[in-house]
Amino acid sequence: MKNEIQAGRAIYIKLGVGGEWDDYCLKENQVLRIGYREIDHDACISRDKWDSTVRKQCRSIVKGGNLIAAKNFVGQLRKFYEAPSKETIWITFSGGCLWWCMASDEIEVLDDLCKIRKTSRHWSNKDTNGRRLTFDTLSGRLLAMKGFMGAICEVKEKDYLIDRINGRTP
Repeated sequence: MKNEIQAGRAIYIKLGVGGEWDDYCLKENQVLRIGYREIDHDACISRDKWDSTVRKQCRSIVKGGNLIAAKNFVGQLRKFYEAPSKETIWITFSGGCLWWCMASDEIEVLDDLCKIRKTSRHWSNKDTNGRRLTFDTLSGRLLAMKGFMGAICEVKEKDYLIDRINGRTP
């Protein structure tokens, strides 16, 4: 049997504004990357400061200090920092294709203060049968995620996504 993908969780990540980090992440470095430069990496790593330090930092970067928007930012950061490597598929959209990978647990801070997670299973725009995952072969409900305004969110169509990556859904 081919090497099927299994995951209990699927997360969409937008790789920068307008896909500015697509090549950097997908082709050059095999990483997931987020900005949130103003947020203290050590506070995120400690994981006991989400409701104090991290939320306060998120409020300071949100227009008007909006508490709801700050909570949303904290949720996105938590997904990036806490999603288990062996149980999570990450996806993005670029160049007319869905791309997917699995990430390692280690998170690094770049010189520009962006955060990255290296991939443990490299980014791919193909299913396990070697067929490209082009937009015209994917459900509209999955593709609707391209319009998500934030950086990171859960994939609601996880079962369909896993079937599609495993080549079980045409």
